[in-house]
Amino acid sequence: AETNLTIAQRQLKRTEELYKQDLKSLTDVETKELSLQKTEADLISKESKLLSSRNELINAKVELTSVDAQYRDDIAKAESEKFTAMSALNEAEVEVTKLQNSLRRVASASPWQMRVLLNLLIRILFCNWCTITKRLLPLNKARLAGLERWFYITWQKRVS
Repeated sequence: AETNLTIAQRQLKRTEELYKQDLKSLTDVETKELSLQKTEADLISKESKLLSSRNELINAKVELTSVDAQYRDDIAKAESEKFTAMSALNEAEVEVTKLQNSLRRVASASPWQMRVLLNLLIRILFCNWCTITKRLLPLNKARLAGLERWFYITWQKRVS
C-alpha cells in the first residue's frame, strides 16, 4: 500500500509538471489527484486493519493468560481435595486397624476373662446409672446375672 502511495504521488507530480507545460489537461491532473486520494484511503484502511489485528492478538494473549490461570487454580483445588480425601482415608484406615487390634484382644480373651470384663462393665454401668439418678438402688442379683448372660451370648455371636 505504501508503494502504491509513492507511485500515485510521483504520477501526480509528473502530471502537474506536464500540465504546466500544457501537455496534459486539467482533467488528467484531477484524475491523478483522485487516484492519490484513493491510495491514501486504502493505506489508512489497511493500517486500521493492522491495528485491529494487533489489538485482537493482545486480547487473545490476555484471554490465554486468564484461561491458564483458571486452569492452574482448578488443578490446585482438585489436588487439594484429593489430598484431603487421602488424609481422611488414611485416618479411617488407622481407626480400622485400632478397632481390629481391640477386637483381636477381646476375641483372644478366655471365657473366664470375658465373664470378669462383662461383670465389671455391668457394675460400672449400673453404678453410673445410680450416681446419675442420685439414688442408690439395691442390686438385684438375678437381674445382674441375666444381663451378664445376655452380654456373654452377644459377645459369642460376634466372635463366631
